[in-house]
Amino acid sequence: MATTLRISDRREKMAESIALQASLKCNRIVKVSEILNFILDRYLNLENESEIIKEFKVQADKKEEQKTK
Repeated sequence: MATTLRISDRREKMAESIALQASLKCNRIVKVSEILNFILDRYLNLENESEIIKEFKVQADKKEEQKTK
């Protein structure tokens, strides 16, 4: 199954830069999608679940705090 993922311009440029550097050092074309899939494969797992939830909780708390000001 394939899906589309929207990313910010800043993240896209960063992934493009990494793909270019990887392509030059590996003597083959490395696609931006390969870079993004590498990152997802490395970090999107149950071992990181609690860290991800913790970060989203911090963001939600900050947003709620700003509402009460």
